[in-house]
Amino acid sequence: MSKYNWGRLRILKYTLGGVGVTGCDFNFVTAANMDEQPIDLGAIVPSNCRVLDIFTVTNNQFTGAVSLGIKIGNASGGEQFAASADVFAANAINQPAVGAGYTLVAISNAAAHVWLSGTPGANWSLNTAGKLTCYITIVDVTGL
Repeated sequence: MSKYNWGRLRILKYTLGGVGVTGCDFNFVTAANMDEQPIDLGAIVPSNCRVLDIFTVTNNQFTGAVSLGIKIGNASGGEQFAASADVFAANAINQPAVGAGYTLVAISNAAAHVWLSGTPGANWSLNTAGKLTCYITIVDVTGL
């Protein structure tokens, strides 16, 4: 009988908040503009590992922002995982295109970053609340 080690699945969870929102891993910063703000979650995908799934869910509405376009990529301002979607309202979801399959981006032999970039529909300085959670499922083959 052969024994196979299929690796393991890891699910990472990061919370992003509006300007000054407490209890978050990252926050958007205040500014008197509507410029895109990219947030680097870090080199969280280990080398030679695959991102199996990634999505965001808005926990609390982003008040004062009017709208909030979020895109998910593996580079600053990128949308390699998911194109921009308005996640302003509570329970809004951004995810890869339905039917995108298991190859969202190529596997890298170096640790890979995940970026969430937000663009509000009103100045960042008007945003007083809001929180979203990003869930990242990784096939982790580290140490196998």
